[in-house]
Amino acid sequence: MESIINEIKEALVKDGVFFKNLKEVSKICWQENYPVAVVHEKIRVKDENNVVEMEKRGFFDEEGKTAHHYDNEDINFLKKSTPNYIKTVSLLGKKIAKEEGYLFKEKYEHDYWKKIENRSDFRAVVETSHYEDETLCEIEVNLRDIMRSSKEVPSVKVIGFVWIANVPILPDLTKVMQHYFLNNHALIEKNNRKIYLGWSPTLKEVNMRYFVCPPS
Repeated sequence: MESIINEIKEALVKDGVFFKNLKEVSKICWQENYPVAVVHEKIRVKDENNVVEMEKRGFFDEEGKTAHHYDNEDINFLKKSTPNYIKTVSLLGKKIAKEEGYLFKEKYEHDYWKKIENRSDFRAVVETSHYEDETLCEIEVNLRDIMRSSKEVPSVKVIGFVWIANVPILPDLTKVMQHYFLNNHALIEKNNRKIYLGWSPTLKEVNMRYFVCPPS
């Protein structure tokens, strides 16, 4: 995890696009908008136009269940045409660059989501967030939503987790970083903005029991 964080820091400090910089400096392979879950049943798809388009592409079997295996063309279609029925993470790092397909599996018969199957080469998830006028408490809510969603995916919660928050000079996110990431956080000041970086060896280790801003 230490080497990944050092590579991310190097990529953030450099001028240019973060993802491009990271690919240049990292020893592992990174993929943007990596799919981690797809809808499991046709009855969950509420937009009839989406149902029609998905049926045309053969996404449903005779029982109205979606497939387990998807290629890049399938995933790109879901991202573009039915974004409410696929979940992605900002970046996923893995040892092997080649992606021959994606395998998803449900845990229970009527789960909402099929979730990405665990791969031994998964190394870390990076979530990137950009804020302008949000308060510290609003940002905390957003971070918790991001982490909660990923914790629902077994193969994601057991690998490294990194959160990058790009904010104006204010608000100060130090309390949030310390609360969720303990001593595993850093700050980079760049172009009159602050980039907060927090990480955990695994997402499941992040304690979400308590809040910086308790719900009212």
